Amino acid sequence: MIVPPAGCYKLLLKRLGDVNSLSLRKRMCLAYLAWKLYGKRHDQETLVDTAKEFRKLPGRRGSSRTPVEKEARKHFRAVKKHRGLAVSREAARKCAQGQRDRGEGIHTPEELALKKKRWEAVRQKQTATRNEPASKVWVVTDPDGNEFRIKSLTGWSNDNGFCFSSMHATANRPWKVPHYKGYKARHYNEELDSHVPWAEGYEPKPWNE
Repeated sequence: MIVPPAGCYKLLLKRLGDVNSLSLRKRMCLAYLAWKLYGKRHDQETLVDTAKEFRKLPGRRGSSRTPVEKEARKHFRAVKKHRGLAVSREAARKCAQGQRDRGEGIHTPEELALKKKRWEAVRQKQTATRNEPASKVWVVTDPDGNEFRIKSLTGWSNDNGFCFSSMHATANRPWKVPHYKGYKARHYNEELDSHVPWAEGYEPKPWNE
């Protein structure tokens, strides 16, 4: 049975206990699982560092690389580049902090007032349209088999007392969640679902200028 990275990583952490007391090989494998699961920069650097240390162990030089070592080598250049730019990032951070403290550049009172004004205009449009520019179109089927089209599954679920994640699962994992309270959803297909009517109150709304 193939165990997904998330389940494998959490199970190993529970069974192995303190990570620092483990062998270098095990720490390298755990770092690889953490990188695949979370994708954080820290986990990537830990994977590269442990792989380099593991390669220096007695008897490892000249031997064939393990699969995890081969995966770690793919990140050597990215980690080296990121660390090489640490000085530039720190200088940029200090420059930005200085501008913020002195009220220069984009931190002048005029720029801050303009930024606030633009943000308020965006929020007004999002509120007026239920944030629909970023929302998707869905087709929902009720327990009687009737279909209707909606914009924003999140808004529809909240308005009707449904769990969004359960309704979302009926569209993305129908083999596991075939329906929720008799309802099910699917992604709108412009060619196949153009005849499906819009639900009242959930059709696209124009921007309010």
